Amino acid sequence: MRFAGFVLLLVALLCGSAYLFIHNGHSVELRLAGNWMIQAPLAAQLTGAFLVGAVGVFAAIGIRDSGRALARWRRGRVQRRSERVEEMLSEGRRLFWRGEPERARTVLQRAWRARQTREGLLGLVQASLAADNAGEARRALDSSREPLADDPEVLCTLADVCRHIGDQAGAITALERARARHPRAERVLLGLRDLYLEAERWSEAAAVQASWLALHPRVTSPMAHTLLAGARYEAAMHIPGPAARLKSLEDVLAQAPRFVPAAVSVGDELSAAGRNEEAMRRWEGTLRLQPRTVLVERVRAHAASRADRDRLRNLLRKLRADHLNGDALHYQLAQLWLDDGGIDQAEAEAKAVAAHFKTSAAFRLLQARLDEARGKFEQAAQGYRTALDGWSPYSCSVCQRAEPSWRARCPRCNRWDTMHAAVELIE
Repeated sequence: MRFAGFVLLLVALLCGSAYLFIHNGHSVELRLAGNWMIQAPLAAQLTGAFLVGAVGVFAAIGIRDSGRALARWRRGRVQRRSERVEEMLSEGRRLFWRGEPERARTVLQRAWRARQTREGLLGLVQASLAADNAGEARRALDSSREPLADDPEVLCTLADVCRHIGDQAGAITALERARARHPRAERVLLGLRDLYLEAERWSEAAAVQASWLALHPRVTSPMAHTLLAGARYEAAMHIPGPAARLKSLEDVLAQAPRFVPAAVSVGDELSAAGRNEEAMRRWEGTLRLQPRTVLVERVRAHAASRADRDRLRNLLRKLRADHLNGDALHYQLAQLWLDDGGIDQAEAEAKAVAAHFKTSAAFRLLQARLDEARGKFEQAAQGYRTALDGWSPYSCSVCQRAEPSWRARCPRCNRWDTMHAAVELIE
């Protein structure tokens, strides 16, 4: 169709030129510039001008069509490339789930080099880690360009890889970048909190945990609030000055009145400063809220008079708490009576315990102490040897790690306030 139109236009041009040439056969001067002029018949000049214009029009059309053709070719090339990349990604995922991580890594690496995509990067990292090639995973993550470099999923994956290879600082940096862009992302907050805890950066861990709890005001899990109190407690305990440390611990206890480690340490700091009466009052105040054996032991150890122990006995009798261990209560009262030389009263408390408790190592220790108080030293020595064989005064309620003394945090599972006495007031 276009060719026919072109032929008709050419015929019309020739006819028009012939018509003008017949009626305007004489020459005409056409001055273009300065001394440059053209002398030719009018028909020839008009025809030449038309031809020049036609050539320009056809050149413009050709350029336009060439540009469109080039754009189509480029789009096709990009599409074909994308299809090849998608095929490689599909093949890599298939190989990965077939249990061939090394082959999957090779295929996904080619896909990543062909085109950097979020799915390709995450797949390559996953396959590299499965193939025990964490270095390749780290290099791929480090080579990612914007906007992938600041994608929260990519940054979280980078943090996981850094932790895998032991680069704790790199993992923290990655999650800090992710938090700067996405301060409300739960995965980022919890991951960063855990890293701060591992690095013992207590103040920062507490700040992140507080931010997470502020975003989830309905969270009532004791573990979440204990973790916040624990991080604040550790930050306070690492303050060098005793006065500043005591002030910070008192702040922790004010924010979490039932957090036993803070109460114990506040009392210890007061006692170290020679303020024993204040220390006992603090322990007794927390004992009313949270009955725990470690608090009773602290008061017993610092009770300087019969009046102090009478006050503790009265407090123990008034305790009203769910799941209160009656045998433990009788056990502590018996120990207090023995501290004051009240052997008969201690014997009465010992008889009040349940039958199953009388087979425990704790009761054998109490019985040995009673024998010692009555002068039956050989029998007491035998009782102590039997009771102390494998005796663990404290153990973690989570991981069951045994400890010879109370600790604020379990050294195995790193949980706070989980060290319970063998004879604990709360069941």
